[in-house]
Amino acid sequence: MNISFELGRAAPSTTAEMRQGNGLHLRLICQPGVDLAAAVLEVTAGSFDEPVVYPGLAHFLEHLLFLGSEGFAEEQGLLSFVQGLGGRVNATTGAGITRFFFEVPATHFEDALERLLDMLARPLLASDAMWREREVLDAEYHARAQDPQTLCDAALAWALPAAHPLGGFHAGNASSLRLEDECFAAALRAFHSSHFQTGRMRLTLVGPEPLERMAALASRLGARLACGSPARRIESPPMLPLRAQALQLSLPGGRPMLHLGFVLDALGEVLEAAVEFLGWTLQSEAEGGLLATLRAAGLCDELRVRLPYVYGEQALLVMAFDLVAGADTAVLEVEVLEWLAAFRNAAPWAELREAYVEAQRLRAQNQQPLELALAAGRESPEELGVLLGQLRRDRLIHLHVCSEPVDGRVVSAGFPLHMSVLPRVAERQARASWSMPEANPYGKVMDTDESKAALSLRWRVLQGGLPSGLGHGLQRALRPILWQARQAGVEGRFVPQADSLELALNGHTQLLMQVAGDLMDVLHSPSLTALTQGPRLEAEAARQLAGELPIRQLFQQMARLFGDQADKSAPLANHDEVQAFWSTSCWLGLHLGLGEQGGQRLLARAPGEPDMASARQPPDGRVWRRMALPGTDAAVLLFYPLPGGGAETEAAWRLLGLDQEPAFHQRMRGELQLGYGLACGFRQVGPHRGLMFAVQSPRASATEIVQHIQAFLVDRHTRLSKLDAGRFETQRRTLAAQLLRQAARFTSRVEQAWQDRLAGLPDDHAAQVRQALTGLQLNRVLEEQERLLDDVSSCRALANADCPIGAWRAAD
Repeated sequence: MNISFELGRAAPSTTAEMRQGNGLHLRLICQPGVDLAAAVLEVTAGSFDEPVVYPGLAHFLEHLLFLGSEGFAEEQGLLSFVQGLGGRVNATTGAGITRFFFEVPATHFEDALERLLDMLARPLLASDAMWREREVLDAEYHARAQDPQTLCDAALAWALPAAHPLGGFHAGNASSLRLEDECFAAALRAFHSSHFQTGRMRLTLVGPEPLERMAALASRLGARLACGSPARRIESPPMLPLRAQALQLSLPGGRPMLHLGFVLDALGEVLEAAVEFLGWTLQSEAEGGLLATLRAAGLCDELRVRLPYVYGEQALLVMAFDLVAGADTAVLEVEVLEWLAAFRNAAPWAELREAYVEAQRLRAQNQQPLELALAAGRESPEELGVLLGQLRRDRLIHLHVCSEPVDGRVVSAGFPLHMSVLPRVAERQARASWSMPEANPYGKVMDTDESKAALSLRWRVLQGGLPSGLGHGLQRALRPILWQARQAGVEGRFVPQADSLELALNGHTQLLMQVAGDLMDVLHSPSLTALTQGPRLEAEAARQLAGELPIRQLFQQMARLFGDQADKSAPLANHDEVQAFWSTSCWLGLHLGLGEQGGQRLLARAPGEPDMASARQPPDGRVWRRMALPGTDAAVLLFYPLPGGGAETEAAWRLLGLDQEPAFHQRMRGELQLGYGLACGFRQVGPHRGLMFAVQSPRASATEIVQHIQAFLVDRHTRLSKLDAGRFETQRRTLAAQLLRQAARFTSRVEQAWQDRLAGLPDDHAAQVRQALTGLQLNRVLEEQERLLDDVSSCRALANADCPIGAWRAAD
């Protein structure tokens, strides 16, 4: 095996790329010192390659591969294995590529990789699993039919020529996956055997092991994969001429948006790296950039860049703008096109590219192995000029998304749309005189000792609620600093919440001190222009949330589990009112790595006074809170608060969460086919910790969902009571290792310390939990499980339905 090694530019890692003897394309990244490892396996086959008589077959196969292989039954397969370790696992099916990926503790990497490769090479594809999973896929289809991004992508696909396959149905549902057809199972197996071959696969591995060892592992475990040569890509029909260039789509409840979709071709493998560079430049928060100028003109609030379709040398690039109400979309379009033209002719490409590469390098230093694996091969944006040459008006689809009804009705990609064709507006003259974003003022701040630090602050008002729009106005004022800091190596966020404001920073010590000081100055005296935008931004955020899936809305509103949001007071209009507000607010703070004096100096600059109140305890009993949400699916979120803050109790509840998560998914999704939207595990909501269970279902009512969750808890108690000592010890060791890894990683340690501070726990609480876990016995875990089964136990429910009859107390 001939392997060449080189130092990767985008990460402090050693990399290698090769094709193994069996034809498997292998990409390796060694990250010394990390405690996690990740794998991404890409198969160059997707929905465009499936039989036309069975739409959705490729997506269906992606799901089925997780449901058991010759070497591992479903309950021992990759999904349950990774979830049981607290890791990450998922898969996606695109037009021409299917991607599987996971991240686990490095100590369990070989076991996870063996499961991944075995399920791809030797899947069972059992008949009973097919029938069960078809119901899951059908529930996913109905959920996606309510998802704004899915519907926008379907609308853009309709604008392509009628014969283009992007407008075809590929998601799959109960009607298209005709298991009753005696030819279906044979077609499924034929698709698998013809496409899941080594010549059509690329495996990326990231971890702390030396490259030679990872290559040997891939060679040994990959031997079971079927060999094959690279596939000849079937040419897709041309994307031009477009069927329509201007469309209007109605999505009731959401905020107005403009999607500019550009059809691309002849770009090859350089496309994704070039798009990432372009997106980084477009989304710059710096003065003089596109986004800042469009905001100042009152045209849009946010800009996102996506690649929803890539197949061979074809692609669809989408720029999505969150519109300011009343914005002229024709004006916005021409301003963007003029900016792109100016960028094509811009002189400082070399400087921009250098800044981008440095920002990517700094970002990669803090990236987890999975993010590195997913981004591998996108480091060099050399072909940006080729991309920019195709971002022209004749290749553009103008999609205006509104909440008002429209007359047209079409079906695209299998989804019904309320959409009509608009007349193409004549070209206009651009207003702005475009220039490139200003240089990053933090780019020259160096931290020679590479030390890390963190700062977290949370403000709340002593009486009443926050002023209307304050959080979103401050967020707008702080965003340029936070964006520039992120490019220089300090990650930060400012989050407006229902009854509080939260700031978090972590990164190199010297730079963090400067960034935090600049942020404090803005908080004391924010831009009045940004403040006046706050109420509108707050209302638009609420509108955007209203367009999301019900289960996502429940997650965003989890603070309502423990009380109603206080009424908003009048918005702030001047700096005197800002100072008056800060005089009535208090803050809770935490600093790490800054030294006592340095940390106290920064906290002393924070507006408001220190918060001396202790964490609030939730009231006893069961409370049901209803949210009025559109749609027919039932959605329920149950949260069982942790009783008290004792370390041993928390250790037992964390172990329950680890035990329940994979079993919950298998029970609710695989066995009961309740729905696609599920979540389970140990969580923290504000100062409150506990176990969370969430389900969105198109088939079960809210009452039935609660009954299923309660039946699941009874079943888990029975299974736990029969658990042998060896299995319990394995679970305990798994959780102990997970908590130790969190304590070893700076960002995880900071997050845990901040959660402890919010909960009013001592600084050594995390260490106490780890210590308590070492002596935890199964009978104590069973005692805690019994608390969840008690009819009078505390529980908070958030749902889009009325309170069921029983031991629940309804609350508005």
